Amino acid sequence: MSESVQPRPQYESPRLTEVGSVKDLTLGEGIRGNDDTFVFSIWGHQISISYGELS
Repeated sequence: MSESVQPRPQYESPRLTEVGSVKDLTLGEGIRGNDDTFVFSIWGHQISISYGELS
């Protein structure tokens, strides 16, 4: 019995890309342009506070 050996796909590691600032890294771009919110969890209740649009 001979088994055919399939070539493995080549693994490519993630690459670092240039970022403008830490702010650019942490701001999520959602449908409205700024998707960032503060979320507090108190006794099983979550309170979400979203903040302003990017200018």
